[in-house]
Amino acid sequence: MKCPMCGGIGLTDLHTPNVGRCIKCNGSGEIEQTNEEWFCSLPTKEKAKEMCVIMADMAEANDGIWDEEMIEEWLKEEHHE
Repeated sequence: MKCPMCGGIGLTDLHTPNVGRCIKCNGSGEIEQTNEEWFCSLPTKEKAKEMCVIMADMAEANDGIWDEEMIEEWLKEEHHE
C-alpha cells in the first residue's frame, strides 16, 4: 500500500532544507498493512459487508468452526488486495 506519511514518494516534506527518507516506509513509498489496519480504514457499511465474507471464508476453511484466536491471527496477517 502507498505510504500515508509521504504519499508514496518516499521523502519527507520537499519544501524544507532537511529533506530525507520517510521514517514510516524508509524511503520505499510503500508500507505493509495488516488486515486489522485495512479493516479499520473501511467505512461502516463496507466493514459489515467484508465481515460477512471473512466469517464465511473462515467457517468454510475450518469445517464451519471459527474462534477468537483465528480472528486475532487473521487481523495480524499482512493484508493482500
